[in-house]
Amino acid sequence: MAFPAVDTDLEGLLDLNDLTRRLEETKSCEKRARVDLIRELSNLSWNYAVDTDRHGLRILNIEQNTWIGQMVREGSETLYLSVFQNTIPEMKKS
Repeated sequence: MAFPAVDTDLEGLLDLNDLTRRLEETKSCEKRARVDLIRELSNLSWNYAVDTDRHGLRILNIEQNTWIGQMVREGSETLYLSVFQNTIPEMKKS
């Protein structure tokens, strides 16, 4: 689910303006890849366990496949979300 780095094509580079344009295209492509990944992750069915319920806030430990994180909710509203992809084999759950 991770997105690959996009290389900037420097073949036939004309000048600094051309380089600037190519770098902007690369940044735009990488941004689209990140947005697509976030959209894909948000549509997954996440497993979760309630960590804490306090002061109207609920802290959830969440996981989906190799993704792990925490979410803070107030009612049905997500106030905070942090996820990372666990890529170290010995730390993955069986």
